[in-house]
Amino acid sequence: MNLISHLDDNDLVLLKFSKSETNTILSWEHSKEFEFNEIMYDVIKSKEVGDSVLYWCWQDNDETYLNKRFKENLANALQNDGKSNRLLSQLSNYLSIFYTTESNKISHNNSFYTIKYFSQNIKFYQSIVICPNSPPPNC
Repeated sequence: MNLISHLDDNDLVLLKFSKSETNTILSWEHSKEFEFNEIMYDVIKSKEVGDSVLYWCWQDNDETYLNKRFKENLANALQNDGKSNRLLSQLSNYLSIFYTTESNKISHNNSFYTIKYFSQNIKFYQSIVICPNSPPPNC
């Protein structure tokens, strides 16, 4: 039994977004959890009203705190370790080979944010590598 689904509506936060905003300003972890303004929310129920979507959510302060600490620790580690910055930059460059954007230009000045960009938006990219014929041709 999921205890969070039995919360009183007074314990929930009501958030309203346009349908297009649900795909742009919300960072979805999965279908029932997203991040908005660096705060994690668990969706308890939702309702579509015209061009808007209403979400009744539990503000997940524990997960918000953990995410914040993780980001701070990662930023500190990268800031203090030049080797990590170089490796992260190389990884970022490598990832850009396989994925393309409309402009095909992503800033590599701050590798941490580039990797974060790729990891959050990877589902929107398609590989530019073409799959070989199956079965392979006879030579």
